[in-house]
Amino acid sequence: MGLREPDEIKMAWTEITRAQYQRDDLEYASDLRDAEWALIAPLMPEKKRLGRPR
Repeated sequence: MGLREPDEIKMAWTEITRAQYQRDDLEYASDLRDAEWALIAPLMPEKKRLGRPR
């Protein structure tokens, strides 16, 4: 298998998906939007009360 010619490369990004997944408005690369948090929130462990209260 050799490298493809530039005219053979098909990009997965479309104008719709590029706008949908744009991250420029987030301060950090690891920041999540509300919709993304809603997907992973049920997977997060319960908060535990450990350590000294502040």
